[in-house]
Amino acid sequence: MTEERAHMRFIVGSGEQFMEKMQGFPTHFANGFLSSKLLGVFVTSNAEVVAACGVLRFSSYVIYYVKQEYRGQGLGTKIIEKTIDTARKRGLAFLHSSASTTNVPSLRLQYRFFRKIVYLKKWNYLITMLPLTFKGELLYIFLRLTCSKLPEILMGYIIDFLMRVTGGVRELTISTNQTERK
Repeated sequence: MTEERAHMRFIVGSGEQFMEKMQGFPTHFANGFLSSKLLGVFVTSNAEVVAACGVLRFSSYVIYYVKQEYRGQGLGTKIIEKTIDTARKRGLAFLHSSASTTNVPSLRLQYRFFRKIVYLKKWNYLITMLPLTFKGELLYIFLRLTCSKLPEILMGYIIDFLMRVTGGVRELTISTNQTERK
């Protein structure tokens, strides 16, 4: 695998350009990548897409995926670094992402590149952001202050609504189970 990694290329395009090469990716990631305004992929020498990092069109939400057999080789780190560099060059103000606190590899990547906005304890979910410009920095400060003042339950509903409106691929599951409320 490491010899194969040496022959990988990073390519930038849009989701439509790479859709047919996304075989082997879970459907929800492939669909998310399809709506990406910026999509970076690592391809092997035989043109197989093995890792992808997309920035969704309307929200600058970052999604990433590395095929199981290529994990643990630093591809997640490399693809996010390259996607961030490309987003900066294209003038995006910020990027944001989220991860379940049970997904430790994803959390490591989140903490390496993004800043915490809010941790939704009830849902074990971390929402993060990376400001890329001065406007992005102002938005980060505003969101951080706002999130620290809003009760967690209201924040969860707001984030759920925004993710549905912007076409986010990761939906927060808001449980209405009576036993969890006690």
